[in-house]
Amino acid sequence: MPCLILFFDGILNYNAQPHKYMQYVTIFPIYRKYSNNKVFFKIISLQQFEELSVSARGVSLQIINASIYPDKVRIQDMIDNREGYWPESSENEWDKAIGAS
Repeated sequence: MPCLILFFDGILNYNAQPHKYMQYVTIFPIYRKYSNNKVFFKIISLQQFEELSVSARGVSLQIINASIYPDKVRIQDMIDNREGYWPESSENEWDKAIGAS
């Protein structure tokens, strides 16, 4: 089920314009992948993601709980995708990759 997380500092303004203190809105899950289409990511929250690897030997799934700073930064990098390193994926691609075993 999608989850909406809203971060703000101050009072929300219900006008058409966003409030000046609103930072961002993130709806989970977010799907990303590597460009080789062999590794897929399902970002569950700011602290957790799943990594699905597809190989000739089958499919492996890792659940990563970010408890240390580098893992939290990695999740934020995947969400922001400023450098284009994490191409967007979809729930459909994720489901197809799971079925590839």
